[in-house]
Amino acid sequence: MLEERESYKHLFAKNLLKRWFLEQDTNNDFCSVAQFNWRSNYGIFTELEFYETSNPFYFELSDGLREYSSERSKNPLDWFDPDFNRGKILFVPDITLFHKGSAVKLLEVVHTNSVPDWKKRRIEKFFAGNHIEVYEIQAEEILRHDKTIVPAYLECRQII
Repeated sequence: MLEERESYKHLFAKNLLKRWFLEQDTNNDFCSVAQFNWRSNYGIFTELEFYETSNPFYFELSDGLREYSSERSKNPLDWFDPDFNRGKILFVPDITLFHKGSAVKLLEVVHTNSVPDWKKRRIEKFFAGNHIEVYEIQAEEILRHDKTIVPAYLECRQII
């Protein structure tokens, strides 16, 4: 069991955070939400599964990617061969941001419990030697902001 069932508050906060990130990523090349900055790349993902066969350059070097074709889908998740066994799921961040081909920021929305140690260890091992930032943001912190305006700052804690 990797993930526990999420509360309504957690789900609502995660979806609001995703909406703010998607709004920026869809409309800009250089993106910013609160103190998080990135260049628009592969998109914003919620609940992106990282497998044993995944690579930090997820949509470029992971095992199971189909050969490049100019006619492939615009959705990078469709680039994986559905018949390829990607192995065990290692971890699933709430939100994943890509920059220059690599997943560089993982955001975890927390409500009642912090990110478990096992998950932090798996993330550190997976990204060993690569740049990664993992942040823990309280659901209440997200929900206290005006839902229609991207916040200038979100109180959070960098855990990796």
